[in-house]
Amino acid sequence: YCLDVGSFVYLNNYFTDGKKAGNFEYSLFGSDVRGDGYIGNSWFNTQTVNFLGTLQAPPDDRLIFKLIHNDLTTRLPIRLSLNQFHRNPFQAGCETPATPGCATVSLLSNGFNGARTPQTAIAAGLGRDDRGTVVGGRWEHDFDNQTTWRNQFVFDDRNINQPTGATSAIGDFPSYNFMSDVTKRGEIFGMESTTYFGGFFNTLAASSGTRNVMPGGNARLGLLQSNLYSVTTNYGFRAREELRLTPSLTAIAGIGWETTRLHGISTAYAYPVINNPAVVVPGVVTAGPEFQNTAPELALLYRPDNEWQLRARVATGYGTPQVSNLFVLPSGVAGNNTALTSQTNLGYDLGAD
Repeated sequence: YCLDVGSFVYLNNYFTDGKKAGNFEYSLFGSDVRGDGYIGNSWFNTQTVNFLGTLQAPPDDRLIFKLIHNDLTTRLPIRLSLNQFHRNPFQAGCETPATPGCATVSLLSNGFNGARTPQTAIAAGLGRDDRGTVVGGRWEHDFDNQTTWRNQFVFDDRNINQPTGATSAIGDFPSYNFMSDVTKRGEIFGMESTTYFGGFFNTLAASSGTRNVMPGGNARLGLLQSNLYSVTTNYGFRAREELRLTPSLTAIAGIGWETTRLHGISTAYAYPVINNPAVVVPGVVTAGPEFQNTAPELALLYRPDNEWQLRARVATGYGTPQVSNLFVLPSGVAGNNTALTSQTNLGYDLGAD
């Protein structure tokens, strides 16, 4: 157990623990960190737990469990202009917007349209309140001394409430990820080899909202500005062969194939009648593209002696859009960007160690 303390009411409590008993071993970490920060409205409070446990089930199985959880509550200042920094570098006395040198954000007075009111970060209560949890399990089975089969399932949930400026992002993002693969070490035509083949599936369904922040303190929320409902699904396989052609030369070939399906409904809300929230004009954009990508690679590793390794590699890569990218134009404003395609690249590497 350790305790760190510092200026600006900084406090860090943390501990580690671990033990091996028979066929079971574990490690555990926990922390509690908090402080006021040296700029007004920059205090933070976060807790983390991290656990890993492994059970060896004789003779050929291993069960592994992983848990990570983080809870974060923080307040955030507003970025300062250079003049504001020179005049009030620590943002002292910024409970009211009239204090000289205080940075402000312009908030809709009624929370949906019309006049705006300047508010400091302290007066508005800007900050974040986020939670993240990852729970996963893996089963490993040895068919023999050369062949191992792994199955892994992970649940990852991210829950956010982020009134960081004139708007607040609010949403829950639970995802599920499953993978299964086999690794075999042996020989092919008398040459030492390592063969890998695996498949995967993951999905994320979420409803993410953006709400106006209004005056009143404690990040008081106004009406909904936009909402994005999305479903993202990926599935595919990866294969890799590592073959030692000679004692000093190893060849590697691999390929990955993936299908990505996106489904999104973006709704933007407008309130055209001043001070009348009952009149709403939603703008709806939908998208449902599918992307298929393949990424092969080839590599050679040459070790002329124990001191040197030379390597050459050519490989491709890709990146698919996120659902949110489909509704933001290159200029950064909201719009229809559903014609996006995958990013691809081709890379060459030469090196020596």
